[in-house]
Amino acid sequence: MSKTALNKLYWLTGCGLCLQSDFALSENIELPPVSITAQKRIQPIDEAPIAVTVINQEALNQRHAKTLSETQGLAPGVSVIQNGLTKAISIRGIGGGGRNIGFDTRTGVYIDGVYAGQAPALESPIFEIEQIEILRGPQGFLFGRNTDAGAVNITTKPPSEFFEGYVRSGIGNLNYFENAMMVTGPIRQDVLGKITLSSETRDGFIENTATGDELKNINRFASRGQLRYLATEQLTIDVSADYANIHHTDFLPQATSGLFDAPLSRVDKNKVSVNNQPFAKNEIFGGALKAEYLMDRGHTLTSISAMRHTKNLQRLDNDYSTADLIHTDFADEFTQTSQEIRINSPQNQSIRYVFGIYGEHEAAKTHRTAFFGQDTSTLVQLPGIGLVPFDAAFGIAPNARAPHVGKVTTDAIALFGSLDADISQSVTLNLGGRYNSEHKRLGFNSDGTQSGALNLATLNNYKDHRRDDFFSPTIGATIALSNHLKAYTKYARGFKSGGWNVDFLSTAQVNDGFRFDKETVDSVEVGLKGQSEDHRWQYDATLFQQRYHDFQVFQFADLGTGQTVLQLRNAAQAETRGFESSFRGLIGSSWHLSGTFSFLDARFTDFPSGSNAGNAAGQRLPDAPRFSARAAVDYTLNAPSLNGKFNFFIEDAYQTKTYSGLSNDQETSELESRHLINAQVKFITNDRHWELGLWARNLFDNHYAKTKGRDFFGNRIAFYGDPRFFGATGQYNF
Repeated sequence: MSKTALNKLYWLTGCGLCLQSDFALSENIELPPVSITAQKRIQPIDEAPIAVTVINQEALNQRHAKTLSETQGLAPGVSVIQNGLTKAISIRGIGGGGRNIGFDTRTGVYIDGVYAGQAPALESPIFEIEQIEILRGPQGFLFGRNTDAGAVNITTKPPSEFFEGYVRSGIGNLNYFENAMMVTGPIRQDVLGKITLSSETRDGFIENTATGDELKNINRFASRGQLRYLATEQLTIDVSADYANIHHTDFLPQATSGLFDAPLSRVDKNKVSVNNQPFAKNEIFGGALKAEYLMDRGHTLTSISAMRHTKNLQRLDNDYSTADLIHTDFADEFTQTSQEIRINSPQNQSIRYVFGIYGEHEAAKTHRTAFFGQDTSTLVQLPGIGLVPFDAAFGIAPNARAPHVGKVTTDAIALFGSLDADISQSVTLNLGGRYNSEHKRLGFNSDGTQSGALNLATLNNYKDHRRDDFFSPTIGATIALSNHLKAYTKYARGFKSGGWNVDFLSTAQVNDGFRFDKETVDSVEVGLKGQSEDHRWQYDATLFQQRYHDFQVFQFADLGTGQTVLQLRNAAQAETRGFESSFRGLIGSSWHLSGTFSFLDARFTDFPSGSNAGNAAGQRLPDAPRFSARAAVDYTLNAPSLNGKFNFFIEDAYQTKTYSGLSNDQETSELESRHLINAQVKFITNDRHWELGLWARNLFDNHYAKTKGRDFFGNRIAFYGDPRFFGATGQYNF
């Protein structure tokens, strides 16, 4: 036998002995229990009649995920989709919202019990978290309006009783740099403090050949300060404040056709040529004061007072060319204040409950302007007409403008509660409800006098208001089938607020009415949650059906002459149904396996005038893959000679094809199926002072489109996924 073969045999034998030793020493190894706060109280995950996935900080680190947008595939049936200039969370095929201040999102994001705001908040970095709970299905009975698809409940790590912290730095391709630091500990005997800072920069990977600049860059800075005052043994007061500044061009779509669908000689996914440099800037900050008082009989009284502010600036070159023809600037601003007071019962009694009251005020402002440049004499190819100057075709003079200014204020108040009653040793009745009353007011001004044949609307101090009162109930039961397996069934109802399409509108759109009603959903689901007797495997499975009424849809409508406009309307009925499951488990102390699977059938059930052929009933909902799945392997290898251990992680996230538009058209709307591979190798010293890692996202550089559509002047556009992104990170813990 050759020396090389002997070396291989010794290596394989050593690995076998290591594995045998691992299994022999791991008889008492088990997965840690998981608790959630999704029902506004701490409870084991298997006792909550909710389809929920829990993500901790380590799971984010393994994927080098810094925002919610980068957590794709971690929960079954959940994705972050691109909706034009904005992103939205899609759960069970239901996403959208956030395109303008009058169109709310369908999935609420909450940080430490505080609503994080509209769509721009998805770009805010997430760091130093205890866990993220992704709740699938309507959550209106506890979280209220605009959670008819689900909710994301983020809990941050509180200040520590011990002095500790870390410093982290990293580099990567595309000139990537990251730095972070955290320090926490006691300030005095009854006051704990914590401060966290984080920054990221990365060059773009799309070249703008007209200016030589790079697009799709990242520049993020985020910070958070926390104080915990242990006033008495019964009273704890938490004060927190955070600030984030994000400057990037991640939203940039790329044209796959010219104006009015004119063919392009070449489409290069890595290059664009536009004279107006697109950008996006988000500034987000907020603060919260939380007080918890443990009452004499075990009840807990909680008060959360909060303020949040989000400012979003964007620019888009709407002609997607080097001609100074038209570009738009978007400036949206959200300010909200909220107050919540609730009381929780003790957890060790047969009837457990939480009741509370919630109030919120939000002021949303928008200032959107379409700028027509100096090149209005540019020849454009009009369908059925031929080449004509743009100004001659539409009667628009050079340097014309069309400004739109709007404000939506919302005042909401709600009473909510949930109750779990043990009616036998194995059966628990689950009840919940929320009465929500909200009043919205609109002020809208627009000046379309210089828009020529585009006929943008002119509104002078237009005012409107609406009120939505709604009761969101839930009723169900949790049944203990054994000591290690529980089943639940429930019915829930939720709603999404009505509003207005506060955007660039034509006179015809205004005359037809740009107000839309609230949408509602009725949901039924049956689920299982269990674990193996040795506590090494945990799993869940859910069957669901959700029916949406007066479903709000944002779509492009053809007005003739190749011109399209955005229409927002209630689209009758839609239905989603399917099956989703997940698992995680240990094989010895070294191997950790996890995975998710989802089957989804999401369609319009009645949508008059929803397609060129008439009723769009039967067409699939946008961004709703029929199948999606994820599999991950985490392996730990002890390295005694290096006084540490290696951790190897790899995952494959897959989804079948989807459609990004209502038409289900293969050429203009179909998005191909895709596999995305993420991986990490990390070395951790035994004293846990040092962590050194190599990571990669989209390891095999899979190219795919994540959205397709049309812009205002008929250009076909596409948003493409990020290419391979990799780097190295070092962290020192103290």
